[in-house]
Amino acid sequence: MAGRYSKVEQTEGSQEGANVDRIQSGLGYNLTNNVKLKAEYVTRNYNDFTYPGFGTNFVGAKFNGLVIEASVSF
Repeated sequence: MAGRYSKVEQTEGSQEGANVDRIQSGLGYNLTNNVKLKAEYVTRNYNDFTYPGFGTNFVGAKFNGLVIEASVSF
């Protein structure tokens, strides 16, 4: 089981003060010695993007979702 919080903020330029924060929590389970199954829930928010142009793509944007991944090592 794991959890992580991260935040990135732009400190200069046309989008100064804009930031992205992300919270994720996940679980991993070894199905066999070389097969792992992972599931994560992710919440990502784009905050304070106001500049017309490129930045408007992120005004009010957010992502909430479940990510499932399987990996095989050999």
